[in-house]
Amino acid sequence: MRRPRACEKFKHSSAGQSERYIRHIYLDYFRAISIMIIIAGHSYGSWLHESLAGQSVANMVTGGTALLVFISGFFFKEIFCPRFKFSKFLNKKLQTVLLPYVLLSFAGMALKIVAEGDL
Repeated sequence: MRRPRACEKFKHSSAGQSERYIRHIYLDYFRAISIMIIIAGHSYGSWLHESLAGQSVANMVTGGTALLVFISGFFFKEIFCPRFKFSKFLNKKLQTVLLPYVLLSFAGMALKIVAEGDL
């Protein structure tokens, strides 16, 4: 059996059916568990750090973001990688992230300068 390339999808076909992508249901469960861990990590208080058990729980619930990053990378490879175009991605990020950031930053700086009277 040959090894798949980086952006190649695993496909299967049944008699009379077209090729479908395999749904990885265990990743849905993994994603749900990691979201619950992130919620727990955001809701624990300083009272948990007083005992060894509290410190252990705090260490376990602060790693949920790494799990979601792993899942995101896996889904990117499985779903988006074959049709991913970096130039299109970069152009969209410039329009939806950088441009609003720059415009709002300049507006905020202008308001601060006018409010402080430093003209």
